[in-house]
Amino acid sequence: MSVLLVSIGSGNADTRAEALQAASRILRDIDLLLPFADDRMLALLPHTGASGALKVASKLLGRHDGADASPWSIGLASYEPDAGPRKPASYGSLIRQASMALKRAERAGGNRVEIASSND
Repeated sequence: MSVLLVSIGSGNADTRAEALQAASRILRDIDLLLPFADDRMLALLPHTGASGALKVASKLLGRHDGADASPWSIGLASYEPDAGPRKPASYGSLIRQASMALKRAERAGGNRVEIASSND
């Protein structure tokens, strides 16, 4: 399972609605997309490992090319049970890890994906 925490760079209602629509066209029926805080949205991607989530995140970043569009930043966290001994993850812990990764993406200038590390 994977989590994407996406900052859309603007908190106005029209921008949020457009961002949710654009993202929903990219996600699968099994995925869950939710508004999350002022300028953020959360995508829960069940049955999706880090590489699949990275592909989705890359598609989200490429959702527009307009010069007036705010850059998106994405934090990605995944739990893959076959990746070796680790304690089971919850969506809550993945959201916290994705939030830390998102902060790094924003500090790096945005319009990028950062993947949570084992230190998050």
